Amino acid sequence: MASPIDAPMVSPVVVGRTPHLAVLVERLDALRSGRGDVLLIAGEAGIGKSRLIRELRANAEPRGLRVLATACFEPDRGFPHAPLLGLARAYLAGRPRDPLGGTLAALAPEFAELLPGAGQTPSIGAISEPAREQHRFAQAWLRADDASLDALHAVARQTAARPLLLVLTYRTDEVSPSLRRLLAKFDRDRLASEVTLPRLSLLEVDAMLRAIFGQPQPIRAEFLHAIHELTDGNPFFIEEVIRALVAAGDIYRANGRWERRALTQLRIPRSVQDAVQ
Repeated sequence: MASPIDAPMVSPVVVGRTPHLAVLVERLDALRSGRGDVLLIAGEAGIGKSRLIRELRANAEPRGLRVLATACFEPDRGFPHAPLLGLARAYLAGRPRDPLGGTLAALAPEFAELLPGAGQTPSIGAISEPAREQHRFAQAWLRADDASLDALHAVARQTAARPLLLVLTYRTDEVSPSLRRLLAKFDRDRLASEVTLPRLSLLEVDAMLRAIFGQPQPIRAEFLHAIHELTDGNPFFIEEVIRALVAAGDIYRANGRWERRALTQLRIPRSVQDAVQ
């Protein structure tokens, strides 16, 4: 049996997101009538955007809806159309091996050529040459990033006439000028609805902690207030703080139940404090 230190300190249920999930499920049901949409899920880092997407996927698949997902990382900004290429790879994964010679290549040969196995691969070309000036590197980087966002805008404009739900997440605390322009285009063209995830309230933090520890009774007030104040109700930070306290032995199992040291003796590792800040 895994020790408490090895056990993941992750909430088994989604807390405080019932109305937000209801909006997503409503959009899924609209797809059956052939009506697509664009949905933005916004919030700070660690607020639960990815978790909400997993819940959306869990609701989509029983409805017979196909889900394609991709993630965008900072290095992807240097590659044009990186998000759409990720979706194309997800589409091709698990299909009979006919690399891009089938449906995708027939319908969109220019797009197919950007994928590995079709000759031309995404490349930053001259950007990778160390002799190039840093200014030109930055400009090429930004152009690639803009190309990806422009492509997403073009796709978004087609969703109303197709049974396609385009769900995009972004961090409200890291909005680049390019992303801000895309969001402005969505607003101007009235293309997207937005769901903004707030931090958890004190009662919601209590519900989350009780779910993590499998505890039916409310969390002791002093500990609850301390966790809420330290993490400001950010779900990821709550889980990280609890994981650190369990790993340090400050929260432990005794006689079949969870116990903890006195509040004044709890030690939050510096790495977690830095992450919270």
